[in-house]
Order: sequence, then structure tokens, then C-alpha cells
Amino acid sequence: MDESSLSSTTTNQQDIKIILVDDERTNLKALEIILSSLHHKIISLTSGQQAIDCLKKDSTNVALVILDIHMPIMDGFEVVQKIQELQIEDYIPIIFLTGSATDNTFVFQGYENGAVDYLDRNIHPQVLRSKVSAFVELHQQSKKIKEQTKKLQQSNLALSQKIEENKKALAIVEEKEKELRDFFDRANDLIHSVDQEGRFIYANQCWLETLEYTQEDLEDLHFLDIVHPSYHQHCQVVFSKLMQGLPQQSVEVLFVGKYGNHIYVEGNINCHFNGNKFVATRGIFRDITKRKEAEERMLAALEKERQVSELQSRFVSTASHEFRTPLTGILSSTELLQVYWDKLTHEEQQEYLAQIYDSAMLMRNLMNDVLLVSKAEAGRMQFNPEEIQVVDRIKELLQQIKKRINKHHKVELKTDNIHSDKEYRLDPKLLQLIFTNIVSNAMKYSPENSRIEVEISEKNDCINFRIKDEGESIPLEDQPYVFDSFRRGKNTHDIPGTGLGLNIVKHCIDLHGGKISFVSESGVGTCFDFLLPISAKEA
Repeated sequence: MDESSLSSTTTNQQDIKIILVDDERTNLKALEIILSSLHHKIISLTSGQQAIDCLKKDSTNVALVILDIHMPIMDGFEVVQKIQELQIEDYIPIIFLTGSATDNTFVFQGYENGAVDYLDRNIHPQVLRSKVSAFVELHQQSKKIKEQTKKLQQSNLALSQKIEENKKALAIVEEKEKELRDFFDRANDLIHSVDQEGRFIYANQCWLETLEYTQEDLEDLHFLDIVHPSYHQHCQVVFSKLMQGLPQQSVEVLFVGKYGNHIYVEGNINCHFNGNKFVATRGIFRDITKRKEAEERMLAALEKERQVSELQSRFVSTASHEFRTPLTGILSSTELLQVYWDKLTHEEQQEYLAQIYDSAMLMRNLMNDVLLVSKAEAGRMQFNPEEIQVVDRIKELLQQIKKRINKHHKVELKTDNIHSDKEYRLDPKLLQLIFTNIVSNAMKYSPENSRIEVEISEKNDCINFRIKDEGESIPLEDQPYVFDSFRRGKNTHDIPGTGLGLNIVKHCIDLHGGKISFVSESGVGTCFDFLLPISAKEA
């Protein structure tokens, strides 16, 4: 056996072994010269048996075997089989080298016997060096992977040991908790413990009885399952702080029991750590449901009182303004008539009397509106439906409103999608209040000669009324309060009104079981839509 070892530039390159096997020494020398520039350790052998013995002795760092197929005693195919029988731990690639027999069947036989490549002896030296370098690189990468695998195994072993240590520590904690469990079970407060995943570790008897869960239920519960959705975000923040070791004092939350019962609780939550490792949260809560209900009733009463106070303030402000104007007109007209009656013409006398009458009617209408709202708020407004011809009734109402509102408008009534010869079961008085208030507003707040569209249609067992104007829109900030009592838009100061009309409309529509909505845009106008359920009857 001949061994040839060339000088190398690095230790790693020198450690790499390449075994050359050929019964012709001339061929071995040629291969050594070609591969010398790679600076690896070349082991040249002249028989297959020598190769087998060499690998038996030491297969460490053997990156590649280049093997001649046609050798006496033991050919390349047999050598490969013998090497495979050695069951060497590290995989060693084998390249067959021959100067003849390029038949595909012969080549396939080589691959089937375990070769990774099949080279002609006349291969270009640079190609051979490239192939050898590729297999050397593969060997080095494989070695690195094994080293990393070994380190990983060591890390896993250390981790397993750490887990065992933690299990022992947890066993100690569980033993201590077991000693305290009997004490906790006898407590009158709700006590529970939750792990880092949010799963329940423990709940005392009071907790189980209050929320109506069993011990078996706890296995499938997450702590958020017993928390009302409105408190989820708050509880997740609290839980995050607890895992950082920050105890939470005076936590208030709404629990939800197994069957949907709501329980307000307050309490303290802290964390149990084993060294720096989070183990569990521990919470002690007291049922404050009755106290919260009392607080909510008090807050509701305060809010109602505030609303009443605000309503009274708006009523006083509106009523004083709306009564003062007609009263002033009555007083001034009356004084003029008293002082100058003999000097006034009959026409002038009638004009002042008409002003007194109009002012008195304005005050009467204001009082009527206030009484209507009062009845509606007290639930005393009645719903008395009758069979009426809606289209005819709306036409009458439009004529009445036009006479009362001293303005000229182009009113368009569309009745294409409703049968004018049908009677519908509606309350005529409530319908008059609804329609009169909305159309009157449209006329009052729209400029002269502008268009007002009134559309009536039958739709899904309802009558749909749409009233659209081209007037000044309702300010955006006032739109949420359109249906409140004594609420008027900021752009209506110079137009008489009480702010009660749309509130009355809303009550009337609610009594019908209907719905109302509106859209108001600057430069476009306002459109009110309201639906009233009906029971149609042929006239």
C-alpha cells in the first residue's frame, strides 16, 4: 500500500482524506498530480482489499473514494459491496473510474451497486478537481451538521434536566397549595388560580357555587370565558401586568356564570413566581352585585334628574321666548286699539284684531304641543287606528298646510306606487300630527319658490312616506338631537318654533310601530323617510 500526503495550507484541508484505488500505479500517480492542488491528504491504494482494510482501520475524515472498476481478484462492484458491509457510521461517496465500457447498462450497474458518479479516465483534470471539491464540501457540511446535532442533543439533555427540576419545584408548590386548599374552600370570597395560559388551576367552593360551575367544567375553561366581553381588553391588560410581576389592587370586573347570570366582583390579584418563572395568578374577589345595582340605580336617577333639569331649562328658555313674542304683539295691538280706536279705519282695526288672534293661536298651538309631549312622555297618548284613504287624506293636509304657511312652494305629490282606492288601517289624528309637522318644517325652512317632494308608496306591508325639501340643512352637530324636546338647530333662531314638532312625530310613529330616518346635507336639503305598518282593505 502506498500513501501520498501533500503539503496543505490549512489544517482542515490536510485532515480531509481522499482514497484512490487502482491496480495501475501510473494511473494513481496521474490522479495524485491532478488532485494535489486541492491540498487534501491523498491515500493511494492498489487493490480493493487494501481499501477495505484501510476503511476498517480508520474511516475518519474520508471524504471520497475514487475506485477503478476493472481490477484483478476483486473488481470495483465487489469492493463497493464489501465497503457497504462494513456499516461505516459516516457516509462515504464512491466514484467509479474506468477507461472503457461506457454502455448504459454497465453504468446503471455501477449506480445500483452504490456509486454516486461514473467518470471516464480521460476526464478533464479541472472537471475532476471540481467534482472532488464538491464532494469534499459535502463532507465538511455533513460534519458540521453532525456537530450541531450533537450540541442540540446536549442542549435537549440540559433542557430535560431543567424540566425535571421545574417539575420537582412545581410538585412542592402543589403540595403547599394542597395544604391551603381546605382553608380556601371554606372562605366566603371567590378565590381562583390561573396558569400562564389563562387556564384554571383551582377555584374554591364559593367560586363554583356562585358561578354555577363544577370542578369538571374548570378543565375546559379559560379565564376570559367567565368575563363579560366588555371587560376582556381590561382583563388582558391586567393579566399581562401580572405576568410581569406587578400585583393588581382593587380590580373590578363583571363575571358571567355558566347559565348567563351576571356577578360584579372586586378584589386583588397577584402572581406566584418560582424564582423568575411565572407559575400562576391568585385572585380573591368579593361579590358586589347588589352594591353595583344600587350604584347603577342611583346613577340612572341622577342622569334622569339631569335630563329633566336640562329639559326644564330648555322649556323655560323656549317657552319664555315663544310666549313673549305673541304676548308682545297682543299687548301692543291692544294698546293701539284702546288709544286710537276712534281714529283707526275699519280695515286697520281688523288688521290689529287679526294680529291679536294670530298671536293667541300661536300661544294656543304652543300649549297644545307642550301638552302632547307631556302625554306622550307619560304614556297617555292613545293609538286609535281606522280605515282611511291615505292619498286623499294627504292631499287635504297639504292644502291646509299651504294655507297656514304664508310661503309659496312648488309641492310635488307622487303616488305612483300606492293604490289611491284602498283604505289602510292607520290612526288619522297621529298621521295628521306626523305629516303636518314634517311638511310644515320643510316649508318654513325652505326658501320661496323652492321645490318640496312628497312621495307615498306601499312597500312590504308598510306605507313609506318620503318628504324632501331644498332648504337649509340641519347642522351636523344638531342631527343626533333632532327628536329631543325643545331642541332646535343653531341656524333656526330667526324662524319661530318650539323644538317640539319632531319629538311629537317620533312618539306618533312609535305608537304605529313604525320607523323614521332622515338625511340632511348642506346645499342639498333634508329628506325624511318614515314607515308605518298597515292593514289594507279594499274600498
